[in-house]
Amino acid sequence: MKWYTPYAEKVQAKSWTTWEEYQNELRRQFGPVNTRDEARAKIRKLKQGQSSMTDYWNEFRLIASTAQMDGATMSELLIAGMKKELQQAWILAELDQDDVEAIALQAIKKEARMETLKYNKNSGEESTKIDKTVRN
Repeated sequence: MKWYTPYAEKVQAKSWTTWEEYQNELRRQFGPVNTRDEARAKIRKLKQGQSSMTDYWNEFRLIASTAQMDGATMSELLIAGMKKELQQAWILAELDQDDVEAIALQAIKKEARMETLKYNKNSGEESTKIDKTVRN
C-alpha cells in the first residue's frame, strides 16, 4: 500500500470521499478494479458502426477475452452490435447461436459479398454512362 502512504501521512489530500471515488482513484493508480465487469459493460455498448465487420470482430474478441461470457451471450451481443443488414443475413443463415466465431466469419463473408455487389453495381452504372457518351 505504498501508493496510499502520502494520503495516510496527509502529505497529499485525499481526492475521494465516497466508495465510487475511491475506486476511481484505484483505477487511476493501477488500472481497472474489476476488469471482467468493465469488459462486460464495454462489450454490451460495442457497436460496429462504420467499421468493417473484421475490425468489429477483432475489437469484440479482444474485449470478450476478459469478459468471461458463455458462447450464447457473446453471440447475442455480437449480433446486436452488427449493422442491420448483417443482422438480417445472420437470421437467414441459420447458424448455431453458441458458435460466436462462425457467426462472425459468416458476417465477414456476407459483408465482403455485399461490398462486391455494390462495387459491381456502381461499375455497371459507370460503364453504361460511358457507353451512352461514346454513342453520342
